Amino acid sequence: MSIGVIPAESRPRLPPNQRMQPSASGPSSVNRPPPMAGGGTSNSEGTMESPKVDRLLIRAGFVLFTLALLTGLVVPAFLNHRMAVAAHVTGVLNALLLVALGLAWGLLALSPGQARVTRGVFLYCTYASWATSCLAAAWGTSRLTPLSGAGYTAVAWKESVVQVLQVTLALAILAGALSVVYGLRSPRRSTHRA
Repeated sequence: MSIGVIPAESRPRLPPNQRMQPSASGPSSVNRPPPMAGGGTSNSEGTMESPKVDRLLIRAGFVLFTLALLTGLVVPAFLNHRMAVAAHVTGVLNALLLVALGLAWGLLALSPGQARVTRGVFLYCTYASWATSCLAAAWGTSRLTPLSGAGYTAVAWKESVVQVLQVTLALAILAGALSVVYGLRSPRRSTHRA
């Protein structure tokens, strides 16, 4: 018995739709994989094309990621260093959220209006959340961030501005998340038979 050779009779048999197809543009020895189960297709170079992605969300995610990294570099410049680190982490996580949403965008079953609102909510909330955390770090607010803001207090109007922003952002991102959950629902199947 030689290593690496599997006798033909012991090879698993795949259904016809999962077998390697010969390439139409090249010799018969060149095979290409069948279409992806998730909706992607194979192009002429043999690389997989993904379903529809949202380049705007992906680009916005990487811009926010860059801003978050820069925030991490200037932590000592903020009044409240713990809150500045929280702003840095918030920016990184929100950037990853935008990239993930952009990559999953083709899986959402939303109307054009719902898609526009969902995209806008996520863009606004992720950037505004990072900016609000930076503002809280610069001003030293602590009303809604008792752990990161411990030992700091700001004047009442600054505390109120940060508090209003944090509460409205929490409600808006919850609405956006519910919209994505709704958009990821299973498609309805026909109940009547032909």
